[in-house]
Amino acid sequence: MRLNGVDARLYPLVGPLVMNPAILRQNNNYPFKTSNRYLWYIAISDGVIVGFIPLKKNEKSYHIDNYYIQGDRTETIDALLHRVIDDLGTDSLLTALVHKRHTEPFRQNHFRTDKQLTLYDKMEYIPVPERQLNVYEATQRRLKIIFDYFDYVYVSFSGGKDSSVLLNLCIDYLRKYEPGRKLGVFHMDYEAQYRQTTEYVEQTMASHPDILEVYHCCVPFKVSTCTSMYQSYWRPWEESKRDIWVREKPKDCYTAKDFDFFNEELWDYDFQHLFAPWLRMQKKCKRVCCLVGIRTQESFNRWRSIHSDRNYKRLAYYKWTHRLDHHIYNAYPIYDWKTTDIWTANGKFQWTYNHLYDLYYQAGIPIAHQRVASPFISQAISALKVYRIIDPDTWGKMLGRVNGVNFAGMYGRTMAMGWRMIKCPPGFSWQEYMYFLLDTLPESTRQNYLNKLDVSIRFWRKRGGCLSEETIQKLREAGVDFTLGEKTAYHTDKQPVRMEYLDDIDIPEFKEIPTYKRMCICILKNDHTCKYMGFAQTKQEKEQRERVMKKYKSLEHGQI
Repeated sequence: MRLNGVDARLYPLVGPLVMNPAILRQNNNYPFKTSNRYLWYIAISDGVIVGFIPLKKNEKSYHIDNYYIQGDRTETIDALLHRVIDDLGTDSLLTALVHKRHTEPFRQNHFRTDKQLTLYDKMEYIPVPERQLNVYEATQRRLKIIFDYFDYVYVSFSGGKDSSVLLNLCIDYLRKYEPGRKLGVFHMDYEAQYRQTTEYVEQTMASHPDILEVYHCCVPFKVSTCTSMYQSYWRPWEESKRDIWVREKPKDCYTAKDFDFFNEELWDYDFQHLFAPWLRMQKKCKRVCCLVGIRTQESFNRWRSIHSDRNYKRLAYYKWTHRLDHHIYNAYPIYDWKTTDIWTANGKFQWTYNHLYDLYYQAGIPIAHQRVASPFISQAISALKVYRIIDPDTWGKMLGRVNGVNFAGMYGRTMAMGWRMIKCPPGFSWQEYMYFLLDTLPESTRQNYLNKLDVSIRFWRKRGGCLSEETIQKLREAGVDFTLGEKTAYHTDKQPVRMEYLDDIDIPEFKEIPTYKRMCICILKNDHTCKYMGFAQTKQEKEQRERVMKKYKSLEHGQI
């Protein structure tokens, strides 16, 4: 039997039970509650109530708490949970506070322990495993979860194949299941890109005007560049460089003045992160989700972002989501798609796509290496020269836009860019060669690398890097002097190793060991942030982001 929480029939049925001292003791003297937000599922056998589950409906989810099972019978739990799940559907967000003695029958009904308490386990319902579905079916399920739970959803759209397929999936889903609902499209325009990409992006954002709300952002944030030793970053749409812009700013785009959080110190990834709370405030909604078309096939880092056990900030048990801030999430609905799935979907559903990929194919670029990205980052340097062939007009304008473009375009896949098959010059140690390279750089660039080196040296001396036992044994065999620590603040089985910088070391784990050779590679790659050395965001950059986020949180509390 199922009754509303204020149904008059409910009280004579369960009243004698919920007031029974013996039953209250079974529930650790926690009182039973009800309201119009509750549904009561009652199991009756031969006219006797043998159990009940009060189901509380929250805004976008459901919760089981303070239920009663006569004699702790598993069959009663099974019958009640089957009815609850049948009514809600297998994709609903459902949690439960479960007595320790009942965790196994709940587990048999596809619940998983999320947190263990003293008397209870907090458990979450897990739907039918997605591995039983093909990638398209699994994505349809994910989109239902997203659009059911979030008030506003937008797609991060670059014009590349992955974000294009994701956008088309969302458009088709809304037309079929939620006609009339709006979908945001967020595009960060980097100014310097293939003409084919520009045309495709503009055509796409102009399509489906009844569904799409476009946020075409042309903002002079910092963007890293590895084409020059003189420039660690450049700014698209920088007003002072207007006379050498690669192309004119599109009409009706969003500019820096439209974003109250913008300042000159923001990098592109900072802007992307801060756009979400800004949009949440603009839409005056509670829950916002950004859909991102990353696929784990693309890189190990992307695989790790989905599958890592450290991804505990997620929506319920959905590993393909990640919480950015209060009620703000990223979701990756096509994370398990392969490149072949992307192109199969384009063909099957006759979706439009960026025909730059056709030109890539004609130019002999393998399908796995065909990507649309900012042209000056390290990952794109090797393909920079293709601009000269595919889009010579844009190439000509890029030459004067960012320092070192022509050189990187000609030599990006060769030893001339410095680091491929790198060898120490005769008569030099790697440390001596590093200082020789530094002496050739502008003072500001030189000092940046020296600061990074100083931080790294102090880190390895005082805290130490975490290395596996296998790597530690190789250091012993190589006669390297080091100190082995006992504890580390990091969640890892590896041990902290304190040591001085080496000149070089010939082991497969070379990239894990502090050497002057690694620093030389950073310099020769124009890797100003020293990612090759394992550096992440600086303290200053983190503090900048925290200041802006703090400001936004105060604004949110005042307006929402």
